[in-house]
This record gives sequence, C-alpha cells and structure tokens, in this order.
Amino acid sequence: MRSSGVATAKNTAYKEDWSIAELKLGIDPGQTARRIPARAERPPDTTPSIPAAKAFKDLAFATDKNVETRANSGTPNYEGMAINIDLGGEYELTRVMQLHGRSAEDYPAEYKIEVSRQANESKFREVWRGAGKAGRSVARFEPVTTRYIRITALKNRDNSHLWSIAEVRTNRDPD
Repeated sequence: MRSSGVATAKNTAYKEDWSIAELKLGIDPGQTARRIPARAERPPDTTPSIPAAKAFKDLAFATDKNVETRANSGTPNYEGMAINIDLGGEYELTRVMQLHGRSAEDYPAEYKIEVSRQANESKFREVWRGAGKAGRSVARFEPVTTRYIRITALKNRDNSHLWSIAEVRTNRDPD
C-alpha cells in the first residue's frame, strides 16, 4: 500500500519538526496469513469489592494498642464501610468495643457486629446492631466463639464527622 503526501508535526519536548513523506505497509513474505478470532465476551466481574472511598485508612492503627493513633474512614459518608479483624485464633467473646480516642465525636450513627470462625464471606453472622456513642462504642452480646470480627457502619451521623477508631478491644483483652 502506498500513500502520497506528507505528514508533519512538532515535537514539543525537543522543539523539532518531523515529517513522513512515504509509508510502505505490507505482509512479511516469510509469514502466512491466519484468521484472528474475535474476542469472546468476558462475563461481568461479580466479585464484591470495596471502592477506594470505602476502605478504612491506616487500618492497622485500630489494633496497635495505642489510643494516640487511629484508623478512620477519611470521609463523613462511610455507610456500608466495614473493617475485619482476625483474632489469630478462636475465642469466646461477649463484647466488642471501639475506642474513638482523641476523635471522640467520630462515631457511627448505627453499626453492626458480625462474627465467624472462618474468613469465608458467607459464614459471617450478625450478633449485635445498635448506635455508636461519643468516646467509646460498646457492643454487648450473648457468648459466641469466633476468630473473625467484622464491624460495619450502617448509617452516617451527619455529613461532617468521620468514623474513627483509635482501638478495638474485646472482653478477651486484658485491659
């Protein structure tokens, strides 16, 4: 295939012009033509994911045993945001407490606690639901043996306060 004419452009990085007067295209004589099949439609991805805005910032600070640090939502619109905690083994629990630390006013309007012995998403079951409180939000429930805890915010308080957790404690913690 041949084309006549000239293509010219300005390279702004080097402040130089470049031109193509002729361009030859063709098939390499050593190659044989083959049919390229159309791409098959990929099924839609149904894996649940948490958008970046729904991911807790500095999650490790919620369990570092230091109330001067904190994990937070980074947004006052945290409805549906959740954190998962692996206790590292199975324990009997009756209480999960969020300490809000120096951000005492950053607590969820409503949240739930779910537990599971397995990390499998379908195995979590709800054991508590209620309102957060300034300073500390405490969820008390019937004894349950679990390894994993999930705390999920169900409602925002308003559009000005974040959700902050300086520390998550359970009744198995010595303090």
